[in-house]
Amino acid sequence: MSEDSGDGHLSLVRFDALSETTCRALAASGWSPGRAVDVDRWVGPLEGEGYRVHPIAEEVLRRLGGCRSNPSTGLGRTS
Repeated sequence: MSEDSGDGHLSLVRFDALSETTCRALAASGWSPGRAVDVDRWVGPLEGEGYRVHPIAEEVLRRLGGCRSNPSTGLGRTS
């Protein structure tokens, strides 16, 4: 079952199925459950050039757009 994305959209992406580690990394980048940003600054130019934006891509932008993460610290590396 899809979760409510918090902005009135039914979620197509299972953010509730992400690992705790992934959620912590996303939270450090500015993400939070139910986060929703306006995607027009990304979608508008693409559509203006004739592209069609897939609903899942639009949702990922809505939920993660503008988040910033730091390069990997090497955690989890075995060599």
